[in-house]
Amino acid sequence: MRAVFSRVTLAGVVMGCAVAGCVHSPAPSYCPNIQPYARSWLALNDEERALLDKNGFVIADDGDHFGDTFLGGWLRIFQADLPLYVTADALLHAIHRSYDAILKDIELSILVPATGQMLASIRERLGRPEGEALSPQARRDVDLFAAVALSLLQGAAVHPVVDADRQEIAGWFAKASAAKGLDEATMFGRERLVDFSQFTPRGHYSDQGVLARYFRAMMWLGRTDVRMIEPSTSGAPILRRRELELACALHEMLGADGQKGWRDLEATMNTFVGERDSMGPGDVEQLYRELRIRGFHDLAAVPDEKILTTMARGRHGHSRIETQPVLRKRSCRRPLLDDRAKVHRRLARLL
Repeated sequence: MRAVFSRVTLAGVVMGCAVAGCVHSPAPSYCPNIQPYARSWLALNDEERALLDKNGFVIADDGDHFGDTFLGGWLRIFQADLPLYVTADALLHAIHRSYDAILKDIELSILVPATGQMLASIRERLGRPEGEALSPQARRDVDLFAAVALSLLQGAAVHPVVDADRQEIAGWFAKASAAKGLDEATMFGRERLVDFSQFTPRGHYSDQGVLARYFRAMMWLGRTDVRMIEPSTSGAPILRRRELELACALHEMLGADGQKGWRDLEATMNTFVGERDSMGPGDVEQLYRELRIRGFHDLAAVPDEKILTTMARGRHGHSRIETQPVLRKRSCRRPLLDDRAKVHRRLARLL
């Protein structure tokens, strides 16, 4: 509720409930111990009275009287000379408000500019010889991924750097900005079900300013799965090389400076919202070491089976929190959503 001081206790006092030392039993009349002037702004309407008679208590939103904070509610209760019951959520509220204010300041001063700089750096390197060394498909996919993120951060669709489809960038930007419901979309050559409602800014991001744009960009970066391993129609795990190459290409385009910037961003995010639940750029280096290759250019020579077993052994790409809907192209008797944890169980059998 907007006003947590919403008469959970006050209604009982007003209506004569045995709360905070009031000796009067519940009755449809006001408790005579309450000062007369308090009766008008604490009075219950007919609907609230009916709920009180039915349940013995009522919760009402009294933001107009108590304000949007506990402090405002406490002040009005003190002025009315009423009993006060301090709940644990009132104390936690101060912690949450402080946390929210600190996070907002850090986002505006550090995270928003750093995210924009990181995306701009990826796009800059993509247009230089480092990007030309990638496969054509990987270049287009990195271009699309970074362009949509930067578009959401800036609030307007940006042009591709290399060969990404300009209309595809604009289409993803428009759907994420509209933030309306589930929709089937083609991403990285395959259909998937996307919950665009997750792009709706909430909390302190809902001011429709820079933080709302930052929220949408981070949702794109955090929820756009690079699905390197998925089940086939028979249920056996198969390697999606295009998306594996995308993950490795993003790592290459970050470069040394970008990697440092990513680690700084990740350390900040870990402090405030917890650790990520899947692979990040730093894990690509570990995958290279386990595959015993030097980098992106050696990846094409590695057989699929070796990559699958190595990723299963190292738990690369394993997501501890499943939040994405997955399209299932099977019999209509099957459920729409697929549990990708089954993929990892099948991968384990390859070891």
